[in-house]
Amino acid sequence: MRIGTALTLTAALFVARTTGADDAWDQATYPDDNFSGPNTLLHGTVQTHDLESHANADVDYFKVPVRAHESYEARMFGSTVIFQPPPPPCQAGVCARLERVDLNGFPLQQSQKVEGDYATTAVRWTPAATAVEFLRVTGPDVATTYDQYSITFLNTTLFAPRFNNSATQTTVLFVQNVTSATATGTLDFWSAGGTLLRSEPFTIAARGVIVVNSAALPGLAGQAGSISVSHDAGYAGLTGKAVAVEPATGLAFDTAIAPLPR
Repeated sequence: MRIGTALTLTAALFVARTTGADDAWDQATYPDDNFSGPNTLLHGTVQTHDLESHANADVDYFKVPVRAHESYEARMFGSTVIFQPPPPPCQAGVCARLERVDLNGFPLQQSQKVEGDYATTAVRWTPAATAVEFLRVTGPDVATTYDQYSITFLNTTLFAPRFNNSATQTTVLFVQNVTSATATGTLDFWSAGGTLLRSEPFTIAARGVIVVNSAALPGLAGQAGSISVSHDAGYAGLTGKAVAVEPATGLAFDTAIAPLPR
Protein backbone atom coordinates (compact mmCIF):
# COMPACT_ATOMS: atom_id res chain seq x y z
CA MET A 1 0.00 0.00 0.00
CA ARG A 2 1.32 3.46 -0.87
CA ILE A 3 2.13 5.87 1.96
CA GLY A 4 -0.45 8.42 0.79
CA THR A 5 -3.21 5.82 0.77
CA ALA A 6 -2.25 4.56 4.21
CA LEU A 7 -2.32 8.09 5.63
CA THR A 8 -5.73 8.72 4.08
CA LEU A 9 -7.17 5.53 5.60
CA THR A 10 -5.64 6.36 8.98
CA ALA A 11 -7.13 9.84 8.91
CA ALA A 12 -10.54 8.50 7.93
CA LEU A 13 -10.44 5.98 10.78
CA PHE A 14 -9.43 8.71 13.22
CA VAL A 15 -12.31 10.94 12.11
CA ALA A 16 -14.78 8.07 12.35
CA ARG A 17 -13.71 7.33 15.91
CA THR A 18 -13.78 10.91 17.10
CA THR A 19 -17.24 11.85 15.80
CA GLY A 20 -19.01 9.71 18.42
CA ALA A 21 -18.86 9.44 22.16
CA ASP A 22 -15.51 8.81 23.75
CA ASP A 23 -16.01 5.96 26.22
CA ALA A 24 -13.96 2.78 25.86
CA TRP A 25 -16.61 0.94 23.84
CA ASP A 26 -17.03 3.74 21.27
CA GLN A 27 -13.28 4.02 20.75
CA ALA A 28 -12.63 0.27 20.58
CA THR A 29 -12.08 -1.85 17.48
CA TYR A 30 -15.75 -2.86 17.45
CA PRO A 31 -17.75 0.16 18.70
CA ASP A 32 -21.04 -0.26 20.52
CA ASP A 33 -23.03 2.14 18.33
CA ASN A 34 -24.19 -0.56 15.92
CA PHE A 35 -25.64 -4.09 15.95
CA SER A 36 -22.44 -5.73 14.74
CA GLY A 37 -20.47 -4.99 17.90
CA PRO A 38 -19.69 -7.87 20.26
CA ASN A 39 -20.69 -6.06 23.47
CA THR A 40 -22.83 -8.55 25.43
CA LEU A 41 -24.42 -8.20 28.86
CA LEU A 42 -24.69 -11.35 30.97
CA HIS A 43 -26.50 -11.85 34.28
CA GLY A 44 -24.96 -9.58 36.91
CA THR A 45 -22.82 -7.64 34.43
CA VAL A 46 -22.35 -3.92 35.17
CA GLN A 47 -20.94 -1.49 32.60
CA THR A 48 -20.42 2.29 32.74
CA HIS A 49 -20.73 4.38 29.56
CA ASP A 50 -20.78 8.06 28.73
CA LEU A 51 -23.24 9.84 26.44
CA GLU A 52 -20.94 12.44 24.95
CA SER A 53 -22.38 13.79 21.71
CA HIS A 54 -20.58 15.40 18.81
CA ALA A 55 -22.41 15.69 15.49
CA ASN A 56 -25.16 13.33 16.66
CA ALA A 57 -26.56 11.90 19.89
CA ASP A 58 -24.60 8.96 21.27
CA VAL A 59 -26.17 5.53 20.69
CA ASP A 60 -25.10 2.36 22.56
CA TYR A 61 -26.27 -1.17 21.68
CA PHE A 62 -26.11 -4.24 23.91
CA LYS A 63 -26.69 -7.90 23.12
CA VAL A 64 -28.52 -9.90 25.80
CA PRO A 65 -28.97 -13.70 25.65
CA VAL A 66 -32.38 -14.73 27.01
CA ARG A 67 -34.33 -17.96 27.54
CA ALA A 68 -38.03 -18.73 27.22
CA HIS A 69 -39.98 -19.10 30.51
CA GLU A 70 -37.52 -16.80 32.29
CA SER A 71 -37.76 -13.07 33.07
CA TYR A 72 -35.17 -10.32 32.77
CA GLU A 73 -34.41 -6.75 33.75
CA ALA A 74 -32.04 -4.20 32.25
CA ARG A 75 -31.58 -1.35 34.69
CA MET A 76 -29.74 1.95 34.28
CA PHE A 77 -28.60 3.83 37.35
CA GLY A 78 -25.97 6.27 38.57
CA SER A 79 -26.93 8.55 35.70
CA THR A 80 -26.26 12.27 35.35
CA VAL A 81 -29.10 12.66 32.83
CA ILE A 82 -32.89 12.21 32.96
CA PHE A 83 -34.53 9.31 31.15
CA GLN A 84 -37.88 9.31 29.41
CA PRO A 85 -40.69 9.43 30.30
CA PRO A 86 -40.95 11.89 33.22
CA PRO A 87 -44.07 14.07 33.53
CA PRO A 88 -44.36 16.19 31.48
CA PRO A 89 -42.80 14.12 28.64
CA CYS A 90 -39.27 15.02 27.65
CA GLN A 91 -38.85 17.06 24.52
CA ALA A 92 -37.06 15.27 21.68
CA GLY A 93 -33.30 15.35 22.11
CA VAL A 94 -33.35 16.51 25.74
CA CYS A 95 -33.62 13.24 27.66
CA ALA A 96 -31.95 9.85 27.24
CA ARG A 97 -33.83 6.65 26.34
CA LEU A 98 -33.39 2.95 27.16
CA GLU A 99 -35.30 0.62 24.82
CA ARG A 100 -35.56 -3.01 23.87
CA VAL A 101 -35.37 -3.17 20.08
CA ASP A 102 -35.62 -5.74 17.30
CA LEU A 103 -33.00 -6.59 14.64
CA ASN A 104 -34.13 -3.61 12.55
CA GLY A 105 -33.84 -1.18 15.45
CA PHE A 106 -37.63 -0.93 15.84
CA PRO A 107 -38.55 -0.20 19.50
CA LEU A 108 -40.30 -3.10 21.23
CA GLN A 109 -40.42 -1.71 24.74
CA GLN A 110 -39.38 1.53 26.43
CA SER A 111 -38.06 1.63 29.96
CA GLN A 112 -39.97 2.99 32.94
CA LYS A 113 -38.68 4.89 35.93
CA VAL A 114 -37.85 2.83 39.03
CA GLU A 115 -39.33 3.81 42.40
CA GLY A 116 -40.09 7.35 41.17
CA ASP A 117 -36.49 8.18 40.22
CA TYR A 118 -36.07 9.76 36.79
CA ALA A 119 -32.35 8.98 36.75
CA THR A 120 -33.01 5.25 37.34
CA THR A 121 -34.92 3.36 34.69
CA ALA A 122 -35.54 -0.28 33.76
CA VAL A 123 -36.90 -2.55 31.04
CA ARG A 124 -38.51 -5.75 32.37
CA TRP A 125 -39.80 -8.56 30.20
CA THR A 126 -40.30 -12.29 29.66
CA PRO A 127 -39.13 -13.28 26.16
CA ALA A 128 -41.30 -15.38 23.88
CA ALA A 129 -38.38 -17.61 22.89
CA THR A 130 -34.76 -18.42 23.64
CA ALA A 131 -32.72 -15.93 21.61
CA VAL A 132 -30.20 -13.08 21.60
CA GLU A 133 -32.06 -9.79 21.95
CA PHE A 134 -30.95 -6.16 21.82
CA LEU A 135 -31.04 -3.11 24.08
CA ARG A 136 -30.39 0.43 22.90
CA VAL A 137 -29.46 3.56 24.84
CA THR A 138 -29.84 6.90 23.05
CA GLY A 139 -28.37 9.96 24.66
CA PRO A 140 -29.59 13.57 24.52
CA ASP A 141 -28.56 15.74 21.57
CA VAL A 142 -26.16 17.71 23.75
CA ALA A 143 -24.04 15.85 26.31
CA THR A 144 -20.45 15.78 27.53
CA THR A 145 -18.14 12.97 28.60
CA TYR A 146 -19.28 13.69 32.16
CA ASP A 147 -22.83 12.63 31.27
CA GLN A 148 -22.60 8.97 32.22
CA TYR A 149 -24.74 6.00 33.21
CA SER A 150 -24.22 2.48 34.51
CA ILE A 151 -26.25 -0.43 33.18
CA THR A 152 -26.81 -3.90 34.60
CA PHE A 153 -28.60 -6.93 33.18
CA LEU A 154 -30.28 -9.42 35.51
CA ASN A 155 -32.16 -12.69 35.23
CA THR A 156 -35.06 -12.01 37.61
CA THR A 157 -36.58 -15.52 37.51
CA LEU A 158 -37.20 -17.27 40.82
CA PHE A 159 -36.38 -20.98 41.08
CA ALA A 160 -37.47 -23.73 43.47
CA PRO A 161 -35.68 -27.08 43.00
CA ARG A 162 -38.51 -29.15 44.50
CA PHE A 163 -42.26 -29.57 44.55
CA ASN A 164 -43.93 -32.86 45.42
CA ASN A 165 -47.57 -33.81 45.02
CA SER A 166 -46.93 -37.55 44.97
CA ALA A 167 -47.50 -40.18 47.65
CA THR A 168 -48.64 -38.46 50.86
CA GLN A 169 -47.20 -34.97 50.19
CA THR A 170 -48.80 -31.80 48.85
CA THR A 171 -46.84 -28.64 47.95
CA VAL A 172 -48.24 -25.19 48.71
CA LEU A 173 -46.54 -22.07 47.30
CA PHE A 174 -46.25 -18.73 49.08
CA VAL A 175 -45.13 -15.84 46.85
CA GLN A 176 -44.76 -12.32 48.25
CA ASN A 177 -44.51 -9.06 46.29
CA VAL A 178 -42.14 -6.76 48.20
CA THR A 179 -42.51 -3.81 45.80
CA SER A 180 -44.93 -0.87 45.81
CA ALA A 181 -46.48 -1.83 42.46
CA THR A 182 -48.71 -4.69 41.27
CA ALA A 183 -46.70 -7.63 39.92
CA THR A 184 -47.73 -10.15 37.28
CA GLY A 185 -46.04 -13.34 36.18
CA THR A 186 -46.24 -17.06 35.55
CA LEU A 187 -45.62 -20.13 37.70
CA ASP A 188 -44.04 -22.86 35.55
CA PHE A 189 -44.05 -26.41 36.92
CA TRP A 190 -41.47 -28.82 35.47
CA SER A 191 -41.12 -32.59 35.80
CA ALA A 192 -37.88 -34.04 37.18
CA GLY A 193 -36.91 -34.72 33.55
CA GLY A 194 -37.46 -31.09 32.49
CA THR A 195 -40.86 -31.39 30.81
CA LEU A 196 -43.20 -28.43 31.29
CA LEU A 197 -46.25 -29.71 33.19
CA ARG A 198 -48.24 -26.51 33.64
CA SER A 199 -47.97 -22.72 33.35
CA GLU A 200 -50.14 -20.78 35.79
CA PRO A 201 -50.43 -16.96 35.47
CA PHE A 202 -50.72 -14.84 38.61
CA THR A 203 -51.15 -11.27 39.82
CA ILE A 204 -49.97 -10.01 43.22
CA ALA A 205 -50.99 -6.66 44.67
CA ALA A 206 -48.33 -4.24 45.90
CA ARG A 207 -46.82 -5.71 49.09
CA GLY A 208 -49.28 -8.57 48.77
CA VAL A 209 -48.93 -12.35 48.86
CA ILE A 210 -50.54 -15.29 47.06
CA VAL A 211 -50.96 -18.84 48.35
CA VAL A 212 -51.22 -21.57 45.70
CA ASN A 213 -52.03 -25.21 46.40
CA SER A 214 -50.16 -26.79 43.49
CA ALA A 215 -51.93 -30.14 43.87
CA ALA A 216 -55.24 -28.41 43.05
CA LEU A 217 -53.97 -27.16 39.69
CA PRO A 218 -54.96 -29.27 36.66
CA GLY A 219 -52.28 -31.77 35.66
CA LEU A 220 -50.18 -31.50 38.84
CA ALA A 221 -51.82 -34.08 41.10
CA GLY A 222 -49.41 -36.99 41.57
CA GLN A 223 -46.55 -35.02 39.99
CA ALA A 224 -43.18 -33.91 41.35
CA GLY A 225 -40.36 -31.77 40.02
CA SER A 226 -39.25 -28.13 40.13
CA ILE A 227 -40.73 -24.64 39.75
CA SER A 228 -39.66 -21.46 37.98
CA VAL A 229 -41.37 -18.08 38.41
CA SER A 230 -41.11 -15.42 35.70
CA HIS A 231 -42.44 -11.95 36.54
CA ASP A 232 -42.24 -8.19 35.99
CA ALA A 233 -41.36 -7.10 39.55
CA GLY A 234 -37.64 -6.75 38.87
CA TYR A 235 -34.73 -8.46 40.56
CA ALA A 236 -35.58 -9.42 44.17
CA GLY A 237 -39.05 -7.91 43.72
CA LEU A 238 -40.65 -11.22 44.65
CA THR A 239 -39.73 -13.76 47.28
CA GLY A 240 -41.32 -16.94 48.58
CA LYS A 241 -41.15 -20.59 49.46
CA ALA A 242 -42.67 -23.94 48.51
CA VAL A 243 -43.91 -25.96 51.48
CA ALA A 244 -44.41 -29.72 51.04
CA VAL A 245 -46.88 -30.89 53.68
CA GLU A 246 -47.51 -34.44 54.89
CA PRO A 247 -50.98 -34.37 56.50
CA ALA A 248 -50.57 -37.82 58.06
CA THR A 249 -47.53 -36.84 60.11
CA GLY A 250 -47.90 -33.06 60.24
CA LEU A 251 -44.37 -32.64 58.89
CA ALA A 252 -43.57 -29.81 56.48
CA PHE A 253 -40.55 -29.37 54.22
CA ASP A 254 -39.65 -25.82 53.11
CA THR A 255 -37.92 -25.04 49.82
CA ALA A 256 -36.90 -21.43 49.12
CA ILE A 257 -38.08 -19.81 45.91
CA ALA A 258 -35.09 -17.63 45.12
CA PRO A 259 -33.43 -15.71 42.24
CA LEU A 260 -30.01 -16.50 40.79
CA PRO A 261 -27.24 -14.88 42.88
CA ARG A 262 -25.83 -11.68 41.44
